[in-house]
Amino acid sequence: MTLQELEQAIDKHDLGAFRDEILRVAKPCYSFITKRATSPVSVDQSKVGGRPDLPIGCEWPRNSQGEPLLFLARLVGDDLASFAPQLASHHLSFFGEWEHEMMGRILCVPSTASTVQLDPPVGPSDWIPPLPRLALRASFALGSSDSKISNH
Repeated sequence: MTLQELEQAIDKHDLGAFRDEILRVAKPCYSFITKRATSPVSVDQSKVGGRPDLPIGCEWPRNSQGEPLLFLARLVGDDLASFAPQLASHHLSFFGEWEHEMMGRILCVPSTASTVQLDPPVGPSDWIPPLPRLALRASFALGSSDSKISNH
């Protein structure tokens, strides 16, 4: 959502009386947009789930009990460049879990690194979710829990 789209939504939903406060608490952010892949997602494309492409010799990230974390997503340099130019030549791989503890790991890998697509080290392969393509879009979030919008 662009700032213009946010202002249009304010008008559409008759929130003009709150316009200034909504715009004050609106924070720029990025939204994830997924689209089901109709062909294999290549190593130079962002994706959700599937198998990670990790540097050769890199071990699968694990939680504090030594259990493997779930591969969540990969963001590639082309998608990162618009909001984090310093990461334009890297890929970020996100791993996490919430069963035993809320935790995660982010691996930052140079996009030129030699990688290999890994299967999870334990467990059935059917725990790997489908492979949608992932893109980022500039958007706005309406503040956090400490933001206050008063009723005039």
